[in-house]
Amino acid sequence: MGIFTCFFMRLIMHKYNFRQKYRLDKTITNKKKQIFIAIIYLLIFIQTVFPGNLFYNSSFELGDKGYACFTEIPYVFGEKINYHGSPMSIDYANAFIGEKSLLLSIKANTYIRLSVHEMELQQGQKYTISFYAKNNQEKCVLRVNFASVMGGWRSALSTNIIIDSPDWQRYSCSFVINQKPKYDFEKYYIPYFMNMKTNAAQLWLDAMQLEAGDLSAYSPARPLECAVYVPGLYTQEEQLKGSLQVISYQDMIAARKISLTLADNFFNKTIGTQEYQLDLPAGKTVSKDFISENKRLGSLRLCPDTKDAVYSSAYFVRIVKPGKKWGNGFQMGMHTGVLERMRLENNVWGSQDLPSLRWNDNLGAPGSTGRLVRLSGATFAHSWGSFAPFYLGLLKPEKNKYNWILADSFIEEAEKNSLAPIAVVPTQSLIAERSGKDSGKMLPAWLRDLDTMKNPKGTTLGDWKMMKIILPPPEIIGEFFSAMAKRYGSRVKAYQLFPEANGYMQAEHFIDYIKAVYQVLKKENQENKLIALTPTEDFDSQVEGFFSKCLALGAGNYCDIYAVHPYRARMDDSPLSAMKGIRNLWGIMDKYNEKKSFWNTELYYLLPTVPSDGIEMRFTADALARRLIIDMGEGLTVSCPLEAGFMFHNPDLEHQDFHPVFGGSVPSDRYAVFSAAARFLIGAEPVKTLELPRNVLCYVFQNDGKYFSAIWSIRDKVKAALTLPPGTSAVLYDIFGNEFKTAADKLEIALDRSPQYIAWQKAADASLIITAIASAVMEGEKPFALSAPKLVFNKKSELCCGVILQNETAGALEGMIRINSKDLERGGSGLSYGSIPSGQSKNALVPVEIKPEAGEYLECKMIISGLDKVYNFTEKIRNVRQIKLQENNWTDRMNIEKILFHYEKKPQISSPQDFSADFSLSYSASDLLIKVKVCEDGRSGPTDSSSPWDGDCLELFLDLNPPAGDLHDMNRYHDQCFQLLIPSDKEGKAKAVRMQSGKAGAADPLVNIQAEIKNSASEYEITVRLPLKNNIGALKENCIGFTLAVNDNDAGKYKYNLTWAGEKNFMNRSGFALLYFQ
Repeated sequence: MGIFTCFFMRLIMHKYNFRQKYRLDKTITNKKKQIFIAIIYLLIFIQTVFPGNLFYNSSFELGDKGYACFTEIPYVFGEKINYHGSPMSIDYANAFIGEKSLLLSIKANTYIRLSVHEMELQQGQKYTISFYAKNNQEKCVLRVNFASVMGGWRSALSTNIIIDSPDWQRYSCSFVINQKPKYDFEKYYIPYFMNMKTNAAQLWLDAMQLEAGDLSAYSPARPLECAVYVPGLYTQEEQLKGSLQVISYQDMIAARKISLTLADNFFNKTIGTQEYQLDLPAGKTVSKDFISENKRLGSLRLCPDTKDAVYSSAYFVRIVKPGKKWGNGFQMGMHTGVLERMRLENNVWGSQDLPSLRWNDNLGAPGSTGRLVRLSGATFAHSWGSFAPFYLGLLKPEKNKYNWILADSFIEEAEKNSLAPIAVVPTQSLIAERSGKDSGKMLPAWLRDLDTMKNPKGTTLGDWKMMKIILPPPEIIGEFFSAMAKRYGSRVKAYQLFPEANGYMQAEHFIDYIKAVYQVLKKENQENKLIALTPTEDFDSQVEGFFSKCLALGAGNYCDIYAVHPYRARMDDSPLSAMKGIRNLWGIMDKYNEKKSFWNTELYYLLPTVPSDGIEMRFTADALARRLIIDMGEGLTVSCPLEAGFMFHNPDLEHQDFHPVFGGSVPSDRYAVFSAAARFLIGAEPVKTLELPRNVLCYVFQNDGKYFSAIWSIRDKVKAALTLPPGTSAVLYDIFGNEFKTAADKLEIALDRSPQYIAWQKAADASLIITAIASAVMEGEKPFALSAPKLVFNKKSELCCGVILQNETAGALEGMIRINSKDLERGGSGLSYGSIPSGQSKNALVPVEIKPEAGEYLECKMIISGLDKVYNFTEKIRNVRQIKLQENNWTDRMNIEKILFHYEKKPQISSPQDFSADFSLSYSASDLLIKVKVCEDGRSGPTDSSSPWDGDCLELFLDLNPPAGDLHDMNRYHDQCFQLLIPSDKEGKAKAVRMQSGKAGAADPLVNIQAEIKNSASEYEITVRLPLKNNIGALKENCIGFTLAVNDNDAGKYKYNLTWAGEKNFMNRSGFALLYFQ
């Protein structure tokens, strides 16, 4: 029975624990899944041991597939980067098992991080990792880590293992996944190994194993494993060449059929398949070279399609070689830093005058960054990014001494790769203190001493209260730029002064610097260009007020180029659309008669707004194309939204958003999308913006004497039918530049969020093209757009499932909506949603009665009718707490029990006297009343007043309109959601502040909030009166979302947080309880 159990458990484990690229090829129907799950429970009952190796290619017989090595070495100023290649290699002469092992040849003063493919680990499960190792040193310390990077670098294991033998020894340790993930992506962990000493060493690894349960004998993941190797980047002219490697660990298999499938990774579409027949000897790797003539552009993968095998696909992109360089018309580039991957070691300069820097090979050998950036189609390199070379303190660490080494390197590397250099002097150069941490020698003492505010430790002057800066005399900044202009002259295509200045200073300060710098640049050469006025909307800053004030002060007379970091008006579907944001700034320029070239020089988060999960870098490749096209179409001259690292990924870390510290990076689908956009947009001039029915957006533009269009749907899928102008034809290209349709009379396009490009043939008159597009017939895939469902009370005190329905048709829409679920009494309920005019939306509130035994999430089917059709949707509804309040009556006291820690490893609260809390609620005709009793052994305020949450305080979270929200992310805040902080470290009256984007400010539009703290022995009570009538009207028969938390501060540092309901409540309202005022 043990052998049978082992076989089945291993088979089942790999069915469910390997991701798509490490999966069995055989698909499983839902019925089969249920059978497998039943077998799992049966076999766990029979045998508690849960064998099976979760590491793919664990004895390296397939080479290094599934493993990557990140290497970091010291950078010595003025010397060539001393890189000897990756320390990771396959050793064919030393192996514990099989014929190969992994060899790490570590040079002195070198840090390495060896990562393994990510894997899904289950909460509550014990795991054991083991491996065989030997080394050539007396002792080598290897740190073994398992981290959920997307879970905030949550660590499941971090332990040092001493490798101290020249002979093969087995090492192991166990750990348990204790924390429950909130989001699915948090379940994916990255195993990685780090050397903890920087002495030279050789280290061999073999027979690696990760298994659920206790340690068992080593075995590979499956009897049959295969891998595909191809380079990560091809140009259209290059032939696809690669290698398929297969091993049968135990048995000889004759004439084994293996098919290799080429698929479009972005569109998830099969392109073609080639079948091979291989003889597999037992325990020997068989390699089969292959060649493909397919020249499809984009993000692609090669997948071996085998039976009963674990495999790893090969991922690569194919692009068209760039043709254009910096010149007239629209230009695209990236943040590149010094055009090498560097970082400041430990954020300190060390004891020397120059900073301690470390170079890494995440994008390859020295020189790779510039080559890859240029190959993407970029025409310029912007010096912000991976360590900026024009930091003031780096350029001039001593009063009378310049250091040009990194700046020269940036200019030379850019020119070598035909990239126009853009030199930015960052406002961060002036930071004396950031969030309470002094900048040290990053801001030299001689420059601090020149502060016109007479405070070398810095002063808070701008929007960002966590920043303290110095203000040197303007002529000092002018001297910097004068020296740069003398050295580089016209080699630098533009100089950018203090981007994001509004975060650090006021317009009145900034204008003096603009004048000083502009005058010295023009004195050196009238052709020198200055980029100024680069306000940011990051951290909830506002650009329009700062922009207007600078122009009112005459800034337009002292700069050649304006720029913006549009973090509020990010995308086409943001609350303030990217299009509207740009047009508003053009309007301000018109008002002051100061139109100039306008650039977008940073936008790292290409999402509509802050998502409810807080992960802003998880944007798809099509978002990059949309933003670049919008920038071109709305008249910007330059777009440079991203740092170069955003264009690369490690394919073995599929569920991670951005992983620049794990190595194995190759160009991603973002890179391929950027390349295609450059092909169409570089040199372009906008002609017309068309905002079409069904939320379709189209830009007509001209490039090289020809007309083009870029078109997509802002919301849902739409079918567009165009009648072409007489005598013209059109060629349609996808987001990667693949030609896939040609039309002469009529052009039908299936639109979604991915832009498509139209090349107009024989079209001499733009007006005819514009008329053809404007007259296109648009037909939506569905008659309405639907939000995620949310629980809410209606005016009748009935609990309802609320959804937002938006009419996407040209006429009025009427129909029924019904919700069915096993978690609802009587199976569900329905109602008529009435009439919704074209283009408008409506909240549909369907009364529901939830069964007492229902869990946190309700699985529901939503059935909605419209236009004589019925549409089915499967949705999850969060079953939040519901409380009905009676006027002038207090509820029973409720405990606040959920303990959250600000830092990963904290001891449990020792006793209720150490920290505990409960509360009760009531309401009057106009106010919500809250009484919170807190028991703790000491209270104190925050050490930094700009971080009030770090002190003892009460946090209140309110949603004054629960049914409202964003159609596509109902969990995130809307404009009637509030996070209020009330300090509780002192007795007496307390003032509530509102937190927005990490900043504390007035509670507006909530006014006259009253809060009072009363002490009693080792506890205190805080009473809050929250007037709401002015915001929601009469409270009776109204409903709001609500939760609260209590923070505990020990010695000026945030220690514990007790939360009543919800998680990440500062940005995610999905867990707020419902309060209904009876």
